[in-house]
Amino acid sequence: MSSLLDLLDCILTALVHRRSPFIDRKVVKNCVIRPDWTEIQVDEPLKPIGDYQQIGLYLAEPFKMDLDEPFGIRVPDGSLVVPEVELVAADGRVAPMKRSGARGTRSINYRLQDESLKQDYVRIRLRADQDIPLDAIFWSGIVIKNMP
Repeated sequence: MSSLLDLLDCILTALVHRRSPFIDRKVVKNCVIRPDWTEIQVDEPLKPIGDYQQIGLYLAEPFKMDLDEPFGIRVPDGSLVVPEVELVAADGRVAPMKRSGARGTRSINYRLQDESLKQDYVRIRLRADQDIPLDAIFWSGIVIKNMP
């Protein structure tokens, strides 16, 4: 009977304490997206990990996501700003990213337009129609099939 209780306890613990599917790496903190393209050189290449990769832009106060389509940032004057994000490989090839959602009202996430591209990236390119301050930019691997 005690082994059955131990097994049930183990199963319940696994269900309640499920690992997060996100493997996050902070790339930069405290920066501003501007109307002109800005390139951020990363210290170590952004390597694919997991099933999907994404860039997360974490907004500084008072900016928040407007979670209605098209997943933009509502700025103080009431307009909607949608940043553009691209990744640059070591050979100079540019990989455009598409908006893919949010993790709450203070982040906007981007995935590669071509999810089959599994390569390392050395720079992030960003731009927006207005200045948008960020608390941080994260590179995340999303593990769905084989969680480590």
